[in-house]
Amino acid sequence: MPNHNGDESNLANSLLVLVFGCALLLGHWCTVAKMRFIQESGLTICLGMLFGAAVGSAGELLLILNGQTFFQWLLPPIIFSAGFSCKRQHFFANFNVILLFGVLGTVVNFLLIAVSLIETRNFFNIKLHNMELLSFAAVLSATDSVAVLSVIPAKDHPTLYGILSGEGVLNDAIAVVLLRSIGKTVTKLTTVAGVIPAFDWDASMDLLFSFCWVGWWSVVVGCLCGAFTALLLHALQQREALMEAKRELALLIITAYVSNSVAEHLGLSGIVSLFVCGAVMSNYTLPTMNPHAAHSAEHTFETIAYLCEVLLFLALGYYATLHDKVVFAPAFVASTVLILVVSRGVTVLVLFCLLYFFAEPLNPKHAAMLWWTGLIRGSLAFALSFTTPGSSGLLISTTFGVVIITVFVFGGLSPLVVDALGMESCGGEGSWTGTQKSLASRFRRIDEKAQMYLGGARRDAETTPLLS
Repeated sequence: MPNHNGDESNLANSLLVLVFGCALLLGHWCTVAKMRFIQESGLTICLGMLFGAAVGSAGELLLILNGQTFFQWLLPPIIFSAGFSCKRQHFFANFNVILLFGVLGTVVNFLLIAVSLIETRNFFNIKLHNMELLSFAAVLSATDSVAVLSVIPAKDHPTLYGILSGEGVLNDAIAVVLLRSIGKTVTKLTTVAGVIPAFDWDASMDLLFSFCWVGWWSVVVGCLCGAFTALLLHALQQREALMEAKRELALLIITAYVSNSVAEHLGLSGIVSLFVCGAVMSNYTLPTMNPHAAHSAEHTFETIAYLCEVLLFLALGYYATLHDKVVFAPAFVASTVLILVVSRGVTVLVLFCLLYFFAEPLNPKHAAMLWWTGLIRGSLAFALSFTTPGSSGLLISTTFGVVIITVFVFGGLSPLVVDALGMESCGGEGSWTGTQKSLASRFRRIDEKAQMYLGGARRDAETTPLLS
């Protein structure tokens, strides 16, 4: 007898490949047509919905909708590519603002969201534990600034673009560390009977310690793994025993995998370790590599990360068609979006005042853009929702609703916000002095010493435009 289940699965796989190709073509069309009011991510989500309507629950995208697949196969290439594309000259030029908003801003925003969710849960009759709401707040702390960055002219606003992109990648890393720390705290304090602990003083101190421990040692593991490749290739270069291009590229891939595996084995965050490893490799390993390998590495990692992002947005749209898994509470979704808007506004205002009184003041237009980009949630937040303690259907569905609203509404309105702030027509951004230059100069001195020991002289001057 014919195997109808196998035929349906093959058809679903074929349709998935077709939809994947359509997503790539639509993305190219968005770029060529200079679409402003609907982003590539929004169109990809719509394609995922169409795919779900066509194949139902037979689609292979069901395999993506779990935390293990996401953390093992999809998120690592995205985070590593983000670190690999992080160039030190842009990062250090805006170091204090990026660090303030990316680290402290994410933590403050997380606390405001958590307090707001805990205080308003009774109003919506939400039967969730404090630790579950803390996990949900960590998920919602992960922003997606790509939709806004695509409509900001980077050449005209290098400072703003550097701040937004740098803050975005740090935000993702801190959100992942927060979620991992909460999970470790829940696991440690949960009783033998399986009762989740109350969020008291002991739990808060344990969470703080876990956050600092996981964050710091994840960074150390990433630095060590990235520095290893730089030292190895630099030593081979000094001895004129250069590797072939394919072996150098393979070395980078293997080291990145080792960085993630070691951090996870030690109970740390492999995602943070990957990001730091990628940043170290980009700035200290690439200059000592074969020019062809360096060029291939940049495009290879960027391409893989792009494919993973497209697949995640397709899965996000596909989730909308799984009616048996969606547990919507429209009022809770609307209130959550309102909480995100208010908490991000308070966070930006507080940090803006800190910079104004204790450092160089931030351009008010830049502060407004930092607030707006912090409102959008993307595929990272949606995928993280599957890793929360218990993976509550309500929290997953609410995250899905928040992502849909922010991507289509806030992402679609981003061009109007950019126009209203005059970001396309204003002139130079001015120069930074005082505290920022002093702080950046300190890290440049550290950077110069790192280049001295890890290498930094490019093999071929012709590769400079590709790696700068």
